[in-house]
Order: sequence, then C-alpha cells, then structure tokens
Amino acid sequence: MGEERTIRELIIQYREMSGKTKAEVAQSANIDPTVYLRFEQGQRQLSLNQTNRIAKYLKIPYSIRFPEIREVIYPDGLLDELEAAIKNSVPTNRQENKLKLNKLTELLNNVMDERSKAIDVFDVDFNSLEWLSLIGTTFASIRLDPRGEKLIEQAMESQEKLYKEMFG
Repeated sequence: MGEERTIRELIIQYREMSGKTKAEVAQSANIDPTVYLRFEQGQRQLSLNQTNRIAKYLKIPYSIRFPEIREVIYPDGLLDELEAAIKNSVPTNRQENKLKLNKLTELLNNVMDERSKAIDVFDVDFNSLEWLSLIGTTFASIRLDPRGEKLIEQAMESQEKLYKEMFG
C-alpha cells in the first residue's frame, strides 16, 4: 500500500492531473466555489458525501480513494477567540462569572461542533457510498489539531473553576 494522503491532497492531485478548474470541481459537487477553495487551502472541511461526489467526478479509483485521513480544521479565529475567553475566565464576582461562563461555553460548543464535523459520519448517505463494502472502513486516521485539543482541555478546566466559584 502506498503513502497515506488526506482526501484533500488526493483531490488536488487528481484535479490538477485532469486539468479541471476549482470552479468546475465545486460545481460538480454543488459546493460554493469559495467553500471549495478554502477546502483546497486546508481551511475548511467537506462532508464525506461532498468528497465522495468530487472523487466520482474526478474519477479517483475506489482502490486508492479510501481509507482517508480526516483532518480537524477550525475556522479562522475560532481558536483565538476560545483562547482569549480562557484567559479572561479568572473568577471575579457572580454576575461577571456568569457572563464569562456563558461566553466560554458558547465558544467551546462551537469548537466541539467543528471537531465533530470532521469525525462524525451521521450525515453520510451510505447507500451512495458503494465503495464502502469494498474496503470495510471509512477512515485510516483522524488528524486532530494539537492547539485545539489543548484549548478544549483548558476551556473545560476553566468552566469547572467558574462553576465551583459560582455554585460552591
């Protein structure tokens, strides 16, 4: 078996080899061209259904298409916002603690939602994935963002401190 590549790397390689434009590939999968561009730049994730439609369009052989390496990619600035909320989460008074806790929880939920998009397959139409029976697996591995994982842990610790300060 060859070197493992992300589905993003594989799609870019096949798009370039086929001479297709980014706009043509986006249109083939009914994806906004800006979303597709961000996907190729490693700034956005696509669903498994979207990547499957693109792989079919580019005629990527089933034998090398999957298993894929999934990547957790957070939107620009989301981790920075979470980090700032963590730094600002030092307990003070009850009213401010409640505001800090709400902000921290909102941002942590956003981060966890993005993380889940990369590793969940609940939106997959398995009837359209005929190659699944050929390989028996969907993912070779998942690349987590080390900074994101560290901030998730710190945010949970900060939430716990705020809860203890507020509720004893």
